[in-house]
Amino acid sequence: MIRPSYRPDIEGLRCIAVVSVVLFHAGYSAFPAGFIGVDIFFVISGFLITSGIYKSIQQGNFSAVDFFNRRFWRIQPLLIVLMIVTVLFEYWRATPADLIKFAASLKDLTLFKSNQYFASLDFGYFADDTSIMPLLHTWSLSIEWQWYFLLPFLLVILAKNFGKRDWQWLLFVGLIATAYLGLRSSDVDDNIRYYSFTLRCFALLAGALVATVDVKTILHRLPPPICEVLSFIFLGLLIYIGTIEKTTPEYPNFFTLWVVLLTSFLIVLGSAEHKTLAWKILSFKPFVFIGMISYSLYIWHWPIFAYARYTQIQVTGWEFAVLIAISVAVATVSYKFIENPLRKLHKKVPLIATLMLLVAVPALMAYHFDRRAVKYQGYPERNPNYAIQNEWQVPHNAKFGICQDPGKITLETYQQCSIGDNKVSHTVLLIGDSWGDHFRELVHVILNDAGLAGVQLSRGNMMPLKDTYQIDKRSNSEVTQIAGMDDKKRIINHIFLDISTQKYEYVIFGNNARYYGANKRNESSFNTVYNDNFKGTLEEIFIYSLKDTIEFIINNGAIPVFIVGVQTHPIGKYEQCGFNVKNCSFEGTIMHNPDELAWRNVLMSAQQQYPQIIIMDLYELICPDNSCSALVDGYPIYSTGSHITAYASHRLGEMYLEKYGNPFINNNSTEASK
Repeated sequence: MIRPSYRPDIEGLRCIAVVSVVLFHAGYSAFPAGFIGVDIFFVISGFLITSGIYKSIQQGNFSAVDFFNRRFWRIQPLLIVLMIVTVLFEYWRATPADLIKFAASLKDLTLFKSNQYFASLDFGYFADDTSIMPLLHTWSLSIEWQWYFLLPFLLVILAKNFGKRDWQWLLFVGLIATAYLGLRSSDVDDNIRYYSFTLRCFALLAGALVATVDVKTILHRLPPPICEVLSFIFLGLLIYIGTIEKTTPEYPNFFTLWVVLLTSFLIVLGSAEHKTLAWKILSFKPFVFIGMISYSLYIWHWPIFAYARYTQIQVTGWEFAVLIAISVAVATVSYKFIENPLRKLHKKVPLIATLMLLVAVPALMAYHFDRRAVKYQGYPERNPNYAIQNEWQVPHNAKFGICQDPGKITLETYQQCSIGDNKVSHTVLLIGDSWGDHFRELVHVILNDAGLAGVQLSRGNMMPLKDTYQIDKRSNSEVTQIAGMDDKKRIINHIFLDISTQKYEYVIFGNNARYYGANKRNESSFNTVYNDNFKGTLEEIFIYSLKDTIEFIINNGAIPVFIVGVQTHPIGKYEQCGFNVKNCSFEGTIMHNPDELAWRNVLMSAQQQYPQIIIMDLYELICPDNSCSALVDGYPIYSTGSHITAYASHRLGEMYLEKYGNPFINNNSTEASK
């Protein structure tokens, strides 16, 4: 395959791309849309790869074997080093749950489909949960590989069956079609849309089309002053887009289209004999150097930031500068001693040996690592603090998977959702969102002490309120929002049918209710609540629905019980407390958190109206004297941002009995509300 002529201005474009991405990943506020750098990379890749293949096909000497051998030795060696480094770090530092997730992402990376793995997660690219995933950035490399596997065969077929002008038109039609899909895919889940090859490949096709067009003929018709002005404007606009806020909804979007067009035009104008000011800026030696190490910098900067956050380093101020400097230094060494020397081995190693060494062996090892990580539950024995946590946490999550859809519970699974004394019939119902799951063991301890039994019927991100529709605003897709709302409505209807027919003594709410509209400011509310019987503000609808729900439960012979007091840990990811205990404790926020206070005020008001209500307050157990601990018995309390482990839930149940007694024996709401 013929290599395209060296273009220093393209190295400068690579510099813009990688610097934008690095600053965005570092959280630098001046580049809130720095992720567009990936689209710049896609256009450049489409142009360069197609240029080489196109010229080789024209001269009749294209070799697929040579093409793939070059690509494997260009990309895989550094990627394999990244895999080795991250495996070692994850095994040393990651929690069992995070190690299992990492192993799954590693396996899919070796199969060139990590974009599909990240698309399958419950949270999107821009969510906080992704900030500590060391292989997240490899989604774009998987899309590149999927492009490489398709492009040469597509170009060969086009060249053999169509004339030059015809197949250029076909590429153009393909570009328009994929761009239309990417820009009009509002009914596609946000995650799938962002990571989708189909919806992102129009950037690659744009570069491919530029590579096949007779650029010199086009430029010959443009006077140098016009090229000068256009190139400078296009470069300025490209950088400006990276500074625009609120570009993320339904991405790829029209911002993506502008980035793709501007990058394509800059590549075209950079081919002109007259070297414009923009060309000279892009060809500035320091920019060219960053462009040359851009692949290494892209590979290493993200895990450096991710592991800094994982070890609770805040990427701000001087830490930001230090991590940037470390990333550039590591990338420079990586480029000089790994990336650049090893890429030349494509001339010495045959393709079969390349496939075995760079593809098959890493894939088999990653597959084996993934299987063992799952089988041995993330190797909790690596750290004593995780052994007991893991013993409780894994079966706990498995039960939640069964019990989170009440409408699909069978007689067999119903027993697996049971809590309390298994020798008596069920007279207690535990409902709620994911907090209903993490309170399971706490409720089990208290019910067992009272000689009662119950069943857990939970659903993530849903507060069971009678006759309500709840829409998760975190999804930008209206179709996804409506589907989620309909699913919640179905489950809510099933729960209240169950309450009216089973005659429970107690209905316990395990909810992070701060997220459903208790606070009129709605700063933390990401759920919009609607009620067919009442119209008003979100706060008013929430209060009306809550009181209507309480009345319904009381009228059906049960006592409503609400569990409150679990604080959200300010660090946000603290399973690491087993490794870094000193950073785990934090100051209590109950008196300074308006969302928490609003929810408590709503409950207190409801209790004045309905004295039967029991409020179980855990705050003093975790935060005595407003000093909150993230450990219980020396083991981490938290399992995610606001969820507690099953072990902590069990111990808090025992601690609650010791401090307050059993609310289901005393049946005294005043005592239980302390």
